[in-house]
Formats: sequence, C-alpha cells, structure tokens
Amino acid sequence: MTFEADLQHLQTIAWCRRLIEDPNMTVFPFTSRNLKLDSEDTFFNKTLNTEDTIKHAVCLHRKATPGAQYVEEVLSLMTLGGLLNGQPHIIHGGMLATILDEVSGFLFVVNKDLGKAPGRGYSVTAYLNVSFLKAVASQQTILVAARLTNVTGKKRFVDCEIRDGDGNVLAKSEALFVATREAKL
Repeated sequence: MTFEADLQHLQTIAWCRRLIEDPNMTVFPFTSRNLKLDSEDTFFNKTLNTEDTIKHAVCLHRKATPGAQYVEEVLSLMTLGGLLNGQPHIIHGGMLATILDEVSGFLFVVNKDLGKAPGRGYSVTAYLNVSFLKAVASQQTILVAARLTNVTGKKRFVDCEIRDGDGNVLAKSEALFVATREAKL
C-alpha cells in the first residue's frame, strides 16, 4: 500500500475525513510501512502491510504551537483486516499490544524528525501494560491515540488508546520508554 492509497481510502470514512481535513493537523505516512534499506520495521512494512492484515494506515499530529517543547500526541488511523484475528472476527490481543506499542513509539520518531526529540538517540519500550476493555472487531477502521505524559531524564511515559469510530475506548496502555544512544550491533 502507498501513503496516497491509504489516505484516499481513509478519506471515504466520514469520521476519518474530519480528522484528515482538520487544518490544525499534520498528516504523514505510517513510517513503519515504508521499506528500509536494512531490516528495520519489516514486521510492519512486509508482514502487516497487506489487504488481510493492516489494510490502510496513516498518522497525524496537531501542528506544533510556537514554543512547544514536544509534539505531545500522535494519532493513527488504521483499517484492520481479518488475518489478525484471535477469536472469530476479533483482533488478537497480542496484535493490539503491538499496535499500541508501535503508535506510542511514533511520538519519538515525530519529535526526532521535527528536532524536538526529548534526548538523543532512540527510545525503546521498557514496559507496556495493556488493558483490554472491549473486543476489537476485525474489518473496521480504528483510531489509535498516543500521548506523552511525562519525561524524566531518560524515561518517557506514554498513555495510548485504541478507539472505534464512535469514540469508544476498546483498549489502552501505559508504557515506559527509555532513551538510548544510537543503536550499535
């Protein structure tokens, strides 16, 4: 899938279109779906980038206000397919945890790209506590919202939610990310 195809599909859904067309929002590709020269993000750009897994995905954030230290919230719109199921027509909980973790991590990618990264290098997940509130049906479009709640030294705390098109919270997470230096093998 391409960013243009993802955007075109999501704009056919009224509640998604309202977010995408909001003049205060910046829309950008779900960067994990972009093919990299190394093996980075292959889970999202190969395995989960199909008509039967994550069909379409884009990200958004509010345009930075002058003087803002960080972009504090990142949103993602995703259309989920049927090969992510754990139970009939219900997305597997492990997949939901993966989505919550990935979108939470976008906060640091966006801030790094804008030169607002809290700290240097990468931020990696130290813990992710997920609460499953309602079943998440496959074959639907969801909103994932990640919010940076605190930065203390190398620690970055993030709350994230998965919502349906009516705004119902279906799953949520609390995460701790730790800033590291540039990755070395």
